[in-house]
Amino acid sequence: MKLSDKIRIIRKARCLTQEQLGYRLSRVNENGISRQTISDWENGNFEPKLENIRDLADALNVSFDALLDETINLDNDQVLHKVLNKETINKTDSNQIKSSINYSLAVIIF
Repeated sequence: MKLSDKIRIIRKARCLTQEQLGYRLSRVNENGISRQTISDWENGNFEPKLENIRDLADALNVSFDALLDETINLDNDQVLHKVLNKETINKTDSNQIKSSINYSLAVIIF
């Protein structure tokens, strides 16, 4: 999953507006990060700098790895819950997700 999607999903799960998230990132830039910049990050227009990603993880209260690991798919509620609670996500979680998707597709096909 792309970083841009993760930022949006986690921000919304934390009930933050783009403006509120930008304000939380104000320690990066004395004027804060604009709502437009947050929007650009979420829409994939450009990616935040590494230092901004670190600060995003802090502002969103998630691990740095959760934002950067593209194998973590936050479309799954169980995985999202683990990310929001800073729980370890392992391959078993990913395999269970893939298995449930494959099973669902098999039921639909047959």
